[in-house]
Amino acid sequence: ADPTQVSYDIYSVRDLKEGKKEANPAIRPGDIVIVMEAQPVYVTGAVRAPQGIYLQQGMQLKQAIAMVGGLTPQAKASEVVIWRRQKGTSEPKKLVVNFNEIKKEKTKDVELQPYDIVEVADNSNSPKTLLRNMLMGGVNQGITNSGSILTTRIIY
Repeated sequence: ADPTQVSYDIYSVRDLKEGKKEANPAIRPGDIVIVMEAQPVYVTGAVRAPQGIYLQQGMQLKQAIAMVGGLTPQAKASEVVIWRRQKGTSEPKKLVVNFNEIKKEKTKDVELQPYDIVEVADNSNSPKTLLRNMLMGGVNQGITNSGSILTTRIIY
Protein backbone atom coordinates (compact mmCIF):
# COMPACT_ATOMS: atom_id res chain seq x y z
CA ALA A 1 0.00 0.00 0.00
CA ASP A 2 2.87 2.41 0.78
CA PRO A 3 4.84 3.18 -2.43
CA THR A 4 7.98 4.00 -0.40
CA GLN A 5 8.13 0.48 1.05
CA VAL A 6 9.80 -2.29 -0.91
CA SER A 7 8.78 -5.86 -0.25
CA TYR A 8 11.41 -8.53 0.05
CA ASP A 9 11.70 -12.23 0.80
CA ILE A 10 14.50 -14.09 2.56
CA TYR A 11 15.57 -17.53 1.37
CA SER A 12 18.00 -20.01 2.90
CA VAL A 13 20.76 -21.39 0.69
CA ARG A 14 20.85 -24.42 2.97
CA ASP A 15 17.16 -25.10 2.27
CA LEU A 16 17.82 -24.64 -1.44
CA LYS A 17 20.65 -27.21 -1.33
CA GLU A 18 18.34 -29.62 0.49
CA GLY A 19 15.89 -29.32 -2.42
CA LYS A 20 13.02 -27.57 -0.65
CA LYS A 21 10.69 -26.10 -3.28
CA GLU A 22 9.79 -23.04 -1.19
CA ALA A 23 13.50 -22.09 -1.08
CA ASN A 24 13.78 -21.88 -4.87
CA PRO A 25 12.07 -18.66 -6.01
CA ALA A 26 11.52 -17.59 -9.58
CA ILE A 27 13.85 -14.67 -10.38
CA ARG A 28 12.33 -12.10 -12.73
CA PRO A 29 13.87 -9.16 -14.60
CA GLY A 30 14.36 -6.24 -12.24
CA ASP A 31 14.68 -8.43 -9.12
CA ILE A 32 17.63 -7.65 -6.88
CA VAL A 33 19.38 -10.62 -5.27
CA ILE A 34 21.60 -9.92 -2.27
CA VAL A 35 23.80 -12.70 -0.95
CA MET A 36 25.15 -12.10 2.52
CA GLU A 37 28.88 -12.53 3.01
CA ALA A 38 29.81 -15.47 5.21
CA GLN A 39 31.15 -14.74 8.65
CA PRO A 40 34.64 -15.96 9.57
CA VAL A 41 36.00 -18.57 11.93
CA TYR A 42 39.71 -18.45 12.75
CA VAL A 43 41.78 -21.63 13.12
CA THR A 44 45.21 -21.04 14.66
CA GLY A 45 48.08 -22.88 16.28
CA ALA A 46 49.38 -26.34 15.45
CA VAL A 47 47.48 -26.86 12.20
CA ARG A 48 49.00 -27.19 8.74
CA ALA A 49 47.66 -23.89 7.34
CA PRO A 50 46.40 -21.53 10.10
CA GLN A 51 43.89 -19.12 8.61
CA GLY A 52 40.46 -17.61 8.74
CA ILE A 53 37.80 -19.61 6.93
CA TYR A 54 34.27 -18.69 6.00
CA LEU A 55 31.69 -20.26 8.25
CA GLN A 56 29.19 -22.44 6.45
CA GLN A 57 25.88 -23.10 8.12
CA GLY A 58 26.21 -26.13 10.37
CA MET A 59 30.02 -26.28 10.15
CA GLN A 60 31.57 -28.35 12.88
CA LEU A 61 35.07 -28.43 14.37
CA LYS A 62 36.16 -31.54 12.47
CA GLN A 63 35.29 -29.92 9.13
CA ALA A 64 37.04 -26.66 10.01
CA ILE A 65 40.25 -28.46 10.98
CA ALA A 66 40.10 -30.48 7.76
CA MET A 67 39.72 -27.24 5.77
CA VAL A 68 43.05 -25.97 7.14
CA GLY A 69 44.87 -29.19 6.28
CA GLY A 70 44.52 -31.00 9.58
CA LEU A 71 46.65 -31.01 12.70
CA THR A 72 50.43 -31.05 12.72
CA PRO A 73 52.22 -33.95 14.44
CA GLN A 74 53.05 -31.58 17.33
CA ALA A 75 49.40 -30.66 17.96
CA LYS A 76 47.89 -31.24 21.37
CA ALA A 77 44.62 -32.65 20.06
CA SER A 78 43.36 -33.54 23.52
CA GLU A 79 42.96 -29.87 24.48
CA VAL A 80 41.65 -27.78 21.57
CA VAL A 81 40.39 -24.41 22.80
CA ILE A 82 37.48 -22.59 21.16
CA TRP A 83 37.14 -18.92 22.11
CA ARG A 84 33.53 -17.86 21.60
CA ARG A 85 32.06 -14.35 21.71
CA GLN A 86 29.29 -13.83 24.24
CA LYS A 87 26.46 -11.34 24.02
CA GLY A 88 26.60 -8.56 26.57
CA THR A 89 30.26 -8.97 27.48
CA SER A 90 33.64 -8.35 25.91
CA GLU A 91 35.11 -11.45 27.53
CA PRO A 92 35.02 -14.55 25.30
CA LYS A 93 33.86 -17.90 26.60
CA LYS A 94 36.56 -20.60 26.67
CA LEU A 95 35.50 -24.07 25.51
CA VAL A 96 38.05 -26.90 25.81
CA VAL A 97 37.36 -29.97 23.69
CA ASN A 98 39.16 -33.25 23.14
CA PHE A 99 39.55 -33.51 19.37
CA ASN A 100 40.78 -37.11 19.66
CA GLU A 101 37.45 -38.07 21.25
CA ILE A 102 35.54 -36.27 18.48
CA LYS A 103 37.49 -38.13 15.79
CA LYS A 104 36.75 -41.45 17.50
CA GLU A 105 33.08 -40.38 17.71
CA LYS A 106 33.09 -40.80 21.49
CA THR A 107 32.15 -37.13 21.91
CA LYS A 108 29.74 -35.03 19.87
CA ASP A 109 31.39 -32.64 17.41
CA VAL A 110 31.11 -28.93 18.23
CA GLU A 111 29.11 -26.68 15.91
CA LEU A 112 31.08 -23.51 15.28
CA GLN A 113 29.63 -20.02 15.48
CA PRO A 114 30.61 -16.77 13.73
CA TYR A 115 33.91 -15.31 14.90
CA ASP A 116 34.94 -18.40 16.91
CA ILE A 117 38.69 -18.74 17.34
CA VAL A 118 39.87 -22.35 17.32
CA GLU A 119 43.26 -22.58 19.00
CA VAL A 120 45.24 -25.82 18.73
CA ALA A 121 48.11 -25.91 21.21
CA ASP A 122 51.60 -26.97 20.16
CA ASN A 123 52.72 -29.97 22.20
CA SER A 124 56.37 -29.96 21.01
CA ASN A 125 57.71 -29.03 24.47
CA SER A 126 56.13 -31.99 26.26
CA PRO A 127 58.60 -34.51 27.76
CA LYS A 128 57.20 -37.31 25.57
CA THR A 129 57.67 -35.29 22.36
CA LEU A 130 61.14 -34.08 23.36
CA LEU A 131 62.26 -37.65 24.12
CA ARG A 132 60.85 -38.94 20.82
CA ASN A 133 62.59 -36.15 18.89
CA MET A 134 65.88 -36.81 20.66
CA LEU A 135 65.71 -40.52 19.87
CA MET A 136 64.64 -39.98 16.27
CA GLY A 137 67.25 -37.26 15.89
CA GLY A 138 69.91 -39.65 17.15
CA VAL A 139 68.83 -42.35 14.71
CA ASN A 140 68.72 -39.89 11.81
CA GLN A 141 72.09 -38.41 12.77
CA GLY A 142 73.62 -41.89 12.99
CA ILE A 143 72.41 -42.77 9.52
CA THR A 144 73.78 -39.50 8.14
CA ASN A 145 77.16 -39.94 9.83
CA SER A 146 77.55 -43.58 8.74
CA GLY A 147 76.89 -42.55 5.16
CA SER A 148 79.67 -39.98 5.21
CA ILE A 149 82.19 -42.38 6.82
CA LEU A 150 81.74 -45.10 4.22
CA THR A 151 84.12 -44.82 1.30
CA THR A 152 82.76 -44.48 -2.18
CA ARG A 153 83.33 -47.50 -4.39
CA ILE A 154 82.98 -47.40 -8.11
CA ILE A 155 82.42 -50.76 -9.76
CA TYR A 156 82.74 -51.12 -13.53
